[in-house]
Amino acid sequence: MKYPDTVHIAGFQFRVTEEPNSDFRLAGEISHQKQRIRISTDLAPDETRETLLHEVLHGVDHAIGTKLSERKVAVLSRALYATLRENPVLVAYLMHSGENEEAA
Repeated sequence: MKYPDTVHIAGFQFRVTEEPNSDFRLAGEISHQKQRIRISTDLAPDETRETLLHEVLHGVDHAIGTKLSERKVAVLSRALYATLRENPVLVAYLMHSGENEEAA
């Protein structure tokens, strides 16, 4: 499955592109000013997904002003990605729109 062309982060739309690693020497990077996320073409599929999540977390961090360190974003993105991958029922529950549900 191809990554999304755009991602919405805290009310802003970011364009997602893949570029050769030699262009920016990182697995990924986010530009808040250009509203762009770049992902290296040199990554395995799971690394691409985790890197996109990592950059989205940087975007959320920037939007809410928590100023997480790179290390904290890295461990959080790796742990969150693994948790979501290992719990598809949880992901389905979280993504459910709630329509046609009875009030508790």
